[in-house]
Amino acid sequence: MKFLTHPIFPIAVYHTNVPDIPSPDPKDFKRLLVDGPNEGNEFTENYHVLDTKTYKPLKKEIQKHINNYVKEIINPSTKFDTELTLSHINWIPKGGFHHIHDHPNSFLSGVFYFDVDEDDGLNFHKRDYNFFRIYPETWNYFNSHKWTVKVIKGDLLIFPSHLLHSVDNVHMQQNRCTLAFNTIVRGELGGDDLTELHL
Repeated sequence: MKFLTHPIFPIAVYHTNVPDIPSPDPKDFKRLLVDGPNEGNEFTENYHVLDTKTYKPLKKEIQKHINNYVKEIINPSTKFDTELTLSHINWIPKGGFHHIHDHPNSFLSGVFYFDVDEDDGLNFHKRDYNFFRIYPETWNYFNSHKWTVKVIKGDLLIFPSHLLHSVDNVHMQQNRCTLAFNTIVRGELGGDDLTELHL
C-alpha cells in the first residue's frame, strides 16, 4: 500500500564528537552529593566549570557547535547570540542513575561525555500524555514514548532545554562522568509584530 509519512514538528538532538578532552579529576573540584530521586550522584559545587581555565578549550568547542545548531536547525530570521550560562560536572557511580528531568530557564541544553560505558546513552521522553499505551512490534521515531541516543567518550549532545531526558542505571565499574550545560539567548527574537522581543 502506497502512502506518505510527514514528520511534523520533529525535535532535533544534535550529536557530534569532540576528541582528546581529558577526564576531570574529582579531587580538583568541591563536590555535592545528590539526595532524592538519583541518590548517590555527585556534581561540582562550581556551576560555571566551563569558565575555568582548564575547560576554556572545551567551552570554545561547545560554543562552536551551539552556534551551528542555531544556524543549521533553528535558522533564525533575526540576529541573536546563544550564550552558555550554567555548566557542571556529574559523577554517577555503579548502580546510580539520573531521573527524568528538563532544564528550566534555558534555551538549549547539552551534555559532554568524559567517561561512559560501552552501552551508554541518554534517554529522551515524550512529554505528551496518551490515554492509550499501545506497544508496537518494532519501535520507531513515530510510535515511541522513549528514545535512547547511544554515546561514546567525547560525544556532545545538544537539544532544546524543555526536552525530558534521563540516564539508566550505570553498570561500569568507574564513575560515569559527564558535563551538563545550559544556554540563554541575547538579541532580537520574534518579528515586527506583537512577538518582537529584545533580550
